[in-house]
Amino acid sequence: MTSQEEMKRRILHLLDILPPEQLEEVADFVEFIQSRRKTPLYTPVALGGLWADVSLTEEDIDEIRREMWQFLESPDRYERTPDSASSEPDAEP
Repeated sequence: MTSQEEMKRRILHLLDILPPEQLEEVADFVEFIQSRRKTPLYTPVALGGLWADVSLTEEDIDEIRREMWQFLESPDRYERTPDSASSEPDAEP
């Protein structure tokens, strides 16, 4: 019998004598160990150059921040969407 087979028998024996309420902990631990060995669920993507063609000035950023805070501080912010916050109520599309 190989050492791997012996280890499996030992683990099975320990599982057999373990109280049922602790089996979930063992399953969680085994899943944790497996997750460390698997490849990630996603492949990281380099985002370098994503904003290369975008030009934002400090003034643009300040204006966006003011609009955001104005919307967030508005008492009826839960009744409006960000798009409707800047449009006139009776304006035609």
